[in-house]
Amino acid sequence: MQQPKIINITASHPEIWELLQPPEQDERGTGRFNSEMYKATRNAILEAGAPVEVAEKAALVIAKDDPGQPNLGRTSDDQSAVTAAWHYLIGGTTND
Repeated sequence: MQQPKIINITASHPEIWELLQPPEQDERGTGRFNSEMYKATRNAILEAGAPVEVAEKAALVIAKDDPGQPNLGRTSDDQSAVTAAWHYLIGGTTND
C-alpha cells in the first residue's frame, strides 16, 4: 500500500502559519470568523486539487475554529468537511 504524500502546508503557504492565532470575536461578541484564515485555507485546498465546494466548506469551519473549545468547537459535520479537504492536502482524494 502506497503511503500518502505528506506536505508541509505552512512551508508552501507561509501566510497560514502567520494566521494560526485565535481570531478576534466579531462585533456582537458571539461567533468567531477569521476572514484571512478562510482565504488562505480555501486557496491552499483548491491548489491541492479539491473541488470548490470541498474547499469552501472546510475553510468556513477552519476560519471559525475556537482554540478555547473542545475539538476547536467543531461539530461532527464540521470535522467531516475538514477531513474531506485534508485528503486532498495529503495527496489523496476523499475516495482513498
